[in-house]
Amino acid sequence: MSTSKKKDRKTTIFGVLINMTEQMKQEVNQCMFDYSFMFRFSFKRLVEIEREHELDEDHKKAIQQLEKDVSSRTGYPIRVAKDAVADANELLTARHTLMVEYHELWKERYENTKAKYERFKQNPNVNQRSFHMLGLQNKMERQLKQIQFYEQHILQHTFPSIVFGGRKNFEDIASFPNISMLSRLAVFLQFKQKQEVYSCTMAEMLLTLF
Repeated sequence: MSTSKKKDRKTTIFGVLINMTEQMKQEVNQCMFDYSFMFRFSFKRLVEIEREHELDEDHKKAIQQLEKDVSSRTGYPIRVAKDAVADANELLTARHTLMVEYHELWKERYENTKAKYERFKQNPNVNQRSFHMLGLQNKMERQLKQIQFYEQHILQHTFPSIVFGGRKNFEDIASFPNISMLSRLAVFLQFKQKQEVYSCTMAEMLLTLF
């Protein structure tokens, strides 16, 4: 008789805290601050683990130890630490995926620019030393540099350093007047994406709505 383990499933229920006292607000803010710390700490440590442990078994043990370290450092239950590590690991995976996607994007842009350049080059009525032709050549050179940049990250299994933004960036967006909750959240996320700042924790997202 064979037995199989069922995967744990999590259900997220959104809610709103009402009639909060100042003490309750401070406690919630502290919890969100702690989770943000757990997330950032886990991410930085996961980058080191990825570099130090090549074997899957060693990698798994290192992550389990990280979950225990995060829990002991903050005093939160292990299940909270596991969530923080899992969120950080998702960001790590997303960054590696992004390197591949950016590489393909710049390759496509280069091929389009090159095709356009070749068309003009074959046209006898086009001056090959014109500003337009020189501009296309410079554009291809810049695009090639981008291709090589992301290609190196893919080969080395790395990515550019992530800057976790401070509270100032959040306050600049959250202070927008006359904007709905969902619109404010959308603007906030777009701002984070453009700045390539990945400190958008659940804490910041919740604060954006109020």
